[in-house]
Amino acid sequence: MRPFRRPRQRLNWFSSQPMKEIIVKKIALSLVAVSTLALAACGGTAPATNNTVANEVEATNEALTDLNAAEVAADNALDAAGAAVENLTDAAANATDAAAATVENAVQ
Repeated sequence: MRPFRRPRQRLNWFSSQPMKEIIVKKIALSLVAVSTLALAACGGTAPATNNTVANEVEATNEALTDLNAAEVAADNALDAAGAAVENLTDAAANATDAAAATVENAVQ
C-alpha cells in the first residue's frame, strides 16, 4: 500500500514563491507592456517611443518564456523527486518482505 500523498504546492525553482504569485507577476508584467503601448499610441509616433515600446514588448515576451521554462523545469524536478521517493519506498517494502520470508523459512 502506498502512503498518502499530500498535494504539493508548486514552487518556482529560483524562489520560494508559489506559482500563483508568479502568474500574478506575469499578468502585471503584461499590463506594463500594454500600458506602454497605449501611452506610445497616445503620445505620437516618435521613433524613440516606438523603439522603447518594441524593447519593452520583447523583454516582456522573453521574461514570460523564461518563466514558463522555469515552471516546466521545476515540475519535472518535482516529478523526478517524487518518483525517487516512491522507488525508495517500494525497495524498502521489498526488503522487508524478503527479510520476513527469510525469517519464516528459517523457522520452518
